[in-house]
Amino acid sequence: MANSSNNYILAVKEEKCIIGKLSRSTHLPWSTTNVSLPLDITSHDFLILANLHGLLVFSNLKTSELVLWNPTTKENKVISNIQTNGYYIHQSDAVGFYMDSTKDYRVLHIQRKDERIHVYTYSRRLGFWRRLYCTINKDYHKNSFVWSPGVFCNDKVYFAVEEFWVGGKNRVIFFDVNNEIFTEMPFPENIDGVICRGNLVSVKNQLQMFISYTYPQKSVDLWELVHNNWKKVSVLTDIFHLPLCEWSSITHVINKGTWLVMTNWGELYEIDINTADIFFWFPVDWFRGLKGAVYTPTILSPSV
Repeated sequence: MANSSNNYILAVKEEKCIIGKLSRSTHLPWSTTNVSLPLDITSHDFLILANLHGLLVFSNLKTSELVLWNPTTKENKVISNIQTNGYYIHQSDAVGFYMDSTKDYRVLHIQRKDERIHVYTYSRRLGFWRRLYCTINKDYHKNSFVWSPGVFCNDKVYFAVEEFWVGGKNRVIFFDVNNEIFTEMPFPENIDGVICRGNLVSVKNQLQMFISYTYPQKSVDLWELVHNNWKKVSVLTDIFHLPLCEWSSITHVINKGTWLVMTNWGELYEIDINTADIFFWFPVDWFRGLKGAVYTPTILSPSV
């Protein structure tokens, strides 16, 4: 996500959806405004899967429909159709959002059925779905692998793909938006068999990855992808976990040394890694979606 003073944060907590301006200089809590979720959807059924340039892609978990939504203008468009394209299955599918070389906004839907992956892309400009040839290694078609939401960075959509059980494989798989080919790359360091979770974020068009270790050492490493190689940026150790009900993921880097954390329940926290007294969390991304997003307001319509 871009590190910008024009960014806003949207969070869904209980039955409310709040929006507030994200500032580099002020700390939580910020002044916020309540807004209504589109399509009379309840917060329980609302799951954000991707966002780009002020447009959000979310799933209505009750109907499995995918929806494009502009929280600034309140416009939305259901992009699922009667041909079963664009129906998101929670705990199975993965979604990314990107811009192609023609400046068309596209939704990438990785759909998994009977341990076989099918890949589709939706064009905002043309308003229809197209099936792509799947170049993903068949090992990752299995239901034992967890796919994170996609992160768009430098013409690629990145997914953290982690095996469900302890000691499993951990990989990053990215989709090249120009040639529409999937490629596999390793996590930072060789951590197969290590209990950890990876969170991908894009900061100023630079892909970064937080590796959270829970056993035997509790720590968080921040890595940056530089010329297709991982470079370690920082390390946090001696972490104290929150209760399991406070599961959360790192969603944004406010500035150097300050991270923004959002829990599954819409709670927001800042972490200043330069202080001795650090507020920590229990890091997971098994839910494969967010109850909030950091975005830049736009008047861009979900429809052309």
